[in-house]
Amino acid sequence: MRTPLAAFGLAAGLFVSVLASSALFVSQGYRDSIRRGEEKAGIAAQIVAVHFQWLIEASRQSLRRIDDTLGYRPELLATAVLGDLDDAIEGLPQNVEVRLFDRNGREILSTAPRGEINIADRPYFQELRDGAAQVISQLLIDRITGEEASL
Repeated sequence: MRTPLAAFGLAAGLFVSVLASSALFVSQGYRDSIRRGEEKAGIAAQIVAVHFQWLIEASRQSLRRIDDTLGYRPELLATAVLGDLDDAIEGLPQNVEVRLFDRNGREILSTAPRGEINIADRPYFQELRDGAAQVISQLLIDRITGEEASL
């Protein structure tokens, strides 16, 4: 009678140790998966940050080239034509639209003329007009096409 009880106890102990080992492996695998996921998320965030930084810097350089071309000359702004900006916008992707606005928010020059646009009521324009060095706005609805746009 003692042998079956001992065998049962041994089997139960073996079962518990296998169950505990399995739980340990599953727990360790879960922690490793979480750690790898966090590492991948961190790497992805760094990649997005670098790309965003490149995008902002490329935009700043393009704006500086346009500014250098026009050179704060109000008389040129009154008579400027798109050809005046050819050198400044050279190298930009074809789908990039460049629009220049005066202090009142009126569009005065554009690479994609689609009608007169006035952005005086846009919060980002008001912040810039009031002295902000840089403003990043949410994606806006284009007033002409009704589609999401950056104006």
